Amino acid sequence: MVDLVEHAPITGEVRMVWAGDERVFRLAIANCLALEERRGCGLSSILTRLESGGWWVDDVRETLRIALTGGGMDAKAARKLVDDHCSDGRLQESVLTAYIVVSAAISAPTHEPEVGKDQAAGDPVEATDASPLPPLSEPVQQ
Repeated sequence: MVDLVEHAPITGEVRMVWAGDERVFRLAIANCLALEERRGCGLSSILTRLESGGWWVDDVRETLRIALTGGGMDAKAARKLVDDHCSDGRLQESVLTAYIVVSAAISAPTHEPEVGKDQAAGDPVEATDASPLPPLSEPVQQ
């Protein structure tokens, strides 16, 4: 069960409890490329499979193994941890973890900037009736 999820600002690093302890997962670009090569597809395809339930066992195992090493764990220790915890009857918890890790790599969350005392004491921001931008009517030229 995932007990804790904490995203580092902009880095794509995820700290969460998995396999009985808090772990650091990170898929930097080099890790993403290695994962795509190992799985033979793009990161968004892996994410889609994890989200839809159409995942493959190695979508989960390779994501976690590579992300653990990206988070600073020794490669042998990462492989053993994945072998021990992505096993028969234990995959579902790991699917959610892999999904969170890949999601963070694709769009690392940003945190709200801290507000200083002077700004916090000022007037509140007024709400506007502005609507979001409409979708593009024409495809973007590549």
